[in-house]
Amino acid sequence: MINYPGDEGPKPIMTFDSIEHHFGKVAIGDPVNFTYRFKNTGEAPLALAHVNPSCGCTVIKSWPKEPIMPGAVGEIVGQLNTTNLSGFVKKNISILSNTIPAVTYLDLLGEVVGKEVPLNNKQAVEMERTH
Repeated sequence: MINYPGDEGPKPIMTFDSIEHHFGKVAIGDPVNFTYRFKNTGEAPLALAHVNPSCGCTVIKSWPKEPIMPGAVGEIVGQLNTTNLSGFVKKNISILSNTIPAVTYLDLLGEVVGKEVPLNNKQAVEMERTH
């Protein structure tokens, strides 16, 4: 359980280096490791209740479980499994915290490439005669 700040008094503010992580081009099956760094630029302790990826292909390996004091920094570390992905990828991570607004969204962006198979393969197919 976390307490959300009211209209009065000090509030935590979660300030990220970047809310987007661009991983460029990777081959299908190559894992993508990522880290989002942030700082509590507010005046009250920052508490993260949940850090949730938008799909099962993204795993959050670590995030701060203890309150982050004003001026302190934290990291959200994870990995994207690209085995079943192809083309442009945009995944989201939602963070529920005691900030206003309560939910912050992070983006994971890039392209997964691999061996391309043409849809209209015009190569001749050799067949064996049976009579």
